[in-house]
Formats: sequence, C-alpha cells, structure tokens
Amino acid sequence: MTGGSGIYAGASGNGTVTTHSFGPPRFSGVDSWRGTLVVPGLRFDLTAPTIEGAANKRIRAPRRAKRVRVVYTVTARDDVDGVVPTTCSPRSGARFAVGRTRVQCSAADTSGNQATATFSVTVRRRR
Repeated sequence: MTGGSGIYAGASGNGTVTTHSFGPPRFSGVDSWRGTLVVPGLRFDLTAPTIEGAANKRIRAPRRAKRVRVVYTVTARDDVDGVVPTTCSPRSGARFAVGRTRVQCSAADTSGNQATATFSVTVRRRR
C-alpha cells in the first residue's frame, strides 16, 4: 500500500485485514490484509497514559469530627503528550466522611487512550 492524501500523504505499509464478502447466490470470499501503516511526520499513539500517586491513604480525624479534608496528589504522564490532566472523584481537598471512601481517577491523552486508577481513603477518629 502506498499513497494517501492530507495528513496521510506519503503513507505506506503492508499487512493483513480479513473481510468476508458475499455476492450473487452461492458466492462468498475472504480477503486478508495485516501489517503496519507508516505516515511521515505522524506518530501513532496506541499507549494509554500512566497514572501515578493513586495509593491507599489512612487519615486520623479529630475526635468529634464527622468529616475531614483530605489532600492527595495523582498525576498522569503519556509517552507522546507528556503530562496529561487527571480527574479524580472525590477530588483532592474534598471533605471525606469517617470510614472508607473509594477514589476513582482517570486520564486521557490527545489520541483518546484512557487510563483509570482506584484507591481508598480511610478516615478514622482519634481515640
């Protein structure tokens, strides 16, 4: 395969794609193509970002407190885009209730690859 237009101008590659085609009665066929595509100046990103800092946390709350503010740092880095935004829920700095709360974090790069991470924040009262 060679050619292409727009950002794929100059593209080349080879490989296998499998399709099953049907035609007039009693006709069917299978075509195969498998391989890679190379586009000069375009880097294909198929790897999700890596999330760091999503580790379980234990916090001590004052004796009569029902909630306590918890601050944590979770970051994400992508091989192509570098540092990418990370979203966590509940967010860092939120007030967490006494007990265990599950925090879910996610990050996505500009190619649409997504990563997720989960950790627990356990808040216990002082005795």
